[in-house]
Amino acid sequence: MRQSNFELLRLLSQYFIVLYHVLHFYLQPHHSSLAFKALQMPLHIGVVVFVLLSGYFSIKPSSKGFLRFLAILFVYSLPNIVHGVLTGQGALQKGLSLLFLSNTRFWFVRTYLYLYLVSPMLNEFLGNGILSRKWYLLAALGFISVWIAQFRTDPSLELGKNLVHFMFLYTLGRLLHEYQERWQRLSTFQLAGAYLFLNLLIVTTYLFLPSLRPLTWRLCFYYTSPILILNAILLFLFFGKLQFQSAFVNHLATSCFAIYLLHSTFYARQLLAVAGRALCQNIHSDIPLFGAAVLLALLVVTAIILIDNLLLPVWKASQKLGQTLYLKLGF
Repeated sequence: MRQSNFELLRLLSQYFIVLYHVLHFYLQPHHSSLAFKALQMPLHIGVVVFVLLSGYFSIKPSSKGFLRFLAILFVYSLPNIVHGVLTGQGALQKGLSLLFLSNTRFWFVRTYLYLYLVSPMLNEFLGNGILSRKWYLLAALGFISVWIAQFRTDPSLELGKNLVHFMFLYTLGRLLHEYQERWQRLSTFQLAGAYLFLNLLIVTTYLFLPSLRPLTWRLCFYYTSPILILNAILLFLFFGKLQFQSAFVNHLATSCFAIYLLHSTFYARQLLAVAGRALCQNIHSDIPLFGAAVLLALLVVTAIILIDNLLLPVWKASQKLGQTLYLKLGF
């Protein structure tokens, strides 16, 4: 059964990604703001939270799920393919290059697909009941993707946009599931306070201690940053303490992947660029402009959820085809 508290967190993680992109790509070029840059650090946890959730519930790969995954990628790559045809690049060439999987800016989709493919081996290892082996795996992956990436400046690992780091986050999520009885004893109020205090500390340190800005950015922004990971864990634990069920929230959360994919397509980026430029031309102070960015990101997420629901017949058809494949292959 879907747990609505975590489904809401899944939605929030995607909203954070959209809001971060609005600030970074569409407002910052027209409105250079130190405050906006500081706020990007708390907002950068969306991807980390999403992968933690995948580990917590474990990916359950199947031919049916993989076919649905590919169907979603294909449908939401169509705007990019159309753009390729209209600009003379050719449907096949553009389709192959912008199906979110090849050498493009859509690194998250590729890396998550890699995680999907190796998840059976991770599940096998993490499901054997031997805690010492699970902690060893977490320590080994953490050493590579946090210590080496952050403090030994390995350029291939530094940003965390790679399979090793996703495996580390997945393992961490699985261990959070393993120890849920322990952290469920924590106070919801204390978790909320710790999360808010940490983010206030991050933002104020960056704004008011210029000499510490490079260090603050390194420790709090990159996906491999230890404080960013701690930030994501605190938010995860807070939502884990919330207990409620909502069919509406669960339904909205089925569009999470669509939110990421569709807001990244060519025509969506063009619309966001126009909107960002218009906002910066008409609003000149940080607080109201940030409020406008919050509303714009909410509008984008809402619009994509509506579009994704309009495509329900397509998803049902792919699910039916996937079920047929599943019954034939047996997995």
